[in-house]
Amino acid sequence: MSTVLTPVEGEPSIGSNGKGADAPNGPSLEDSHSETSTIDSDSEDRVEPAGLMFFTRLYELPVVNDTVTNVRKIAESNRYTAAIISYAEKAGGLAEKSLHVLKPVERPIAALDGYATRSLQCIENRYPIVTQPTSDVVNAMHSQAKAAEQRYPVIARTFAVAKSAANSAIDRVDYLVDYVLPPTDSDSSDSSDEPKEPASEQTENAAAETSPLGKVTILVHKVPQRLRKYYSNQLQASKSAVSGLKQSVSDTAHVYESEISDRSYRLLGSVQDRLYTTVAAIPSYLPQFAQQYYMQGKEIVVTKASKLHAEYSRTDCDARTKVLNLILISGEQVPVLEGITARIFGKAMGTDSAKSSPEAAEH
Repeated sequence: MSTVLTPVEGEPSIGSNGKGADAPNGPSLEDSHSETSTIDSDSEDRVEPAGLMFFTRLYELPVVNDTVTNVRKIAESNRYTAAIISYAEKAGGLAEKSLHVLKPVERPIAALDGYATRSLQCIENRYPIVTQPTSDVVNAMHSQAKAAEQRYPVIARTFAVAKSAANSAIDRVDYLVDYVLPPTDSDSSDSSDEPKEPASEQTENAAAETSPLGKVTILVHKVPQRLRKYYSNQLQASKSAVSGLKQSVSDTAHVYESEISDRSYRLLGSVQDRLYTTVAAIPSYLPQFAQQYYMQGKEIVVTKASKLHAEYSRTDCDARTKVLNLILISGEQVPVLEGITARIFGKAMGTDSAKSSPEAAEH
C-alpha cells in the first residue's frame, strides 16, 4: 500500500530533489540543515555555561559555614598548616587561569552540579533543621541523642563505651604529650593572668573540656604551643652554653697568657743573671796575662752595644743615614771592619755619617 503526499494549499510543493516547486532557485533542505548546525556549534562555543551552584549552596548552610570557619582558624594558628593553606590558595588561583582546559567536560560537570544541587534541595526540604543556626542544630542533635538513650538502652551503653574508650585514648595521648613536652612555669603564669569568666561559662567550658571533641581541641592547641616553648628554651639554653664556653675560653686564655708572660719574664731574668754570672766568672779561668785583654774587649763590646742601641733609637735622621752609622759603629776599633767600611763608603760617606752622628765623629 503506497501513500501519496499531496501539497496543502498555501504551501509550496516539494519536488524529488528536496526543493520547492515554486522556488527552483532556493537553497535545499540539506544546505539549510548544515548552516543551522554550523550556527548552533558556533553559538555553543560562544555561550558560557552557568556557574556551579552546589558548593555555593552547601557553604550557605550555617553548620557547614561555621565548621569551615573554625577549621580554618585552627589551621591558620599553626604556621605549617597556614603554609599549606597558602599553597592551596595559590594553586586554586592557577587552576582558575586554566579553566579553558576543562571546556570539553563543562557539560557533564554542569549536569553533575545540577543533580547535586537538586539533591541538596531535597535534603533541605525534607530536613529543614539543616538550614537553622549551628547552635540549634547542635541542641537538636543533643536532644535526639538523649531521646535515643532513653528509648534504646543498648545504644546508650554502646555510646557510653565508645565515649569512654575515646576519652581513655585521648587521655593517654595527653599524658604522652605532657611527658615528652612537660609544661613550664610560664604556662601556669599565663593561665593565672587570664581574666576569670562567669560561673555559667566556666561550667560550660568544663563540660566541653571533658568531652572527646573538647579534649581533642585542647590537644590541637597544646602541642604547637609546647613545641614552640620547647624549641625556644632549647635555643636559649644553647645560647647560654655558647656564651659560657666563650667566657671559659677567654678566662683560660687570659690565665695562660699571664702565666706564660710571668714565666717568660722569670726565664729571661734567669738567663740574664746566668749570663752576667758567667761573664763575670770568665776572668777567673783565664791566665793572668790574658785577663787584661779580656777586660779591654769586654769594655769595647759594652761601649759598642750602648752606641748601637743609642743610634738605633734616634729619630732625627733618615733610615739611610741610620744604617750607615750603624755599620760604622760596628766596625769601630776592629781593624779589618774599619778598612772594609772605609773602602766601601769612602771618605765622603764617612764625613756625612760623622756629621749626622756625633758618636761616630768623635772616633
